[in-house]
Amino acid sequence: MIRAVIYCRTASANGGSKISLAVQEERCRHYCQVHGYEVAQVISDAGHSANTLKRPGLAQVRELVSAEQVETVVIASLDRLTRQPADWLILYDEFIQAGAKVCIVNDEAD
Repeated sequence: MIRAVIYCRTASANGGSKISLAVQEERCRHYCQVHGYEVAQVISDAGHSANTLKRPGLAQVRELVSAEQVETVVIASLDRLTRQPADWLILYDEFIQAGAKVCIVNDEAD
């Protein structure tokens, strides 16, 4: 079974975001269930901007991927991971080099 890490993020620490951490997790878990992925871990960054890669939860995701402990990173939408095209290219390349893929639930793209 393919092991997945779910990554959720909100810019607001108090949950005042359009899409809460709980909703993101629920959507990602459903995606994993439909696609037969085992959820190895759910990692969240509450109150962190997507305009930087310096986030504690994202650092954990990157460590899991680089250690090959997961094969897939599942996110509710791309803007939960990053809002910067250059950062997306860095992360995408890093994940692919480690043999992992990124699944974006709202885009239904792998």
